[in-house]
Amino acid sequence: MALSILIVEDDSDIRDTLVEVLEGEGYPVHAVTQGQEALDYLGGSAVKPSLIILDAMMPVMDGYTFRAAQAQDPLIASIPIAFLSADGHLEKKAQNGQQAGLTVFIKKPVDLSTIFDLASRYCG
Repeated sequence: MALSILIVEDDSDIRDTLVEVLEGEGYPVHAVTQGQEALDYLGGSAVKPSLIILDAMMPVMDGYTFRAAQAQDPLIASIPIAFLSADGHLEKKAQNGQQAGLTVFIKKPVDLSTIFDLASRYCG
């Protein structure tokens, strides 16, 4: 059985597309709309995902704030993050983000082959 993926994305079109294509490839997926929902889900879930696909800019709790909170919790700190952003300064932020423990940076619009490669790498 493939390991699961958590998608944290406020744009419903992007979120629904990622869920659809990943489930179509056989990956169990759970999706939420912002960082606080993701923390709540992770705190209540006995089985942690193998990969988190995380949007940078979201209401309530953005991706950067989520990552800071994730890093403080030893039960979820090591879950790899694929960080999504439409930000034109992604390369510079990626360098800072890698220091913060973010794993991979993906510029929007998302290339689905990159998502499939990540799912395969982290979830088998």
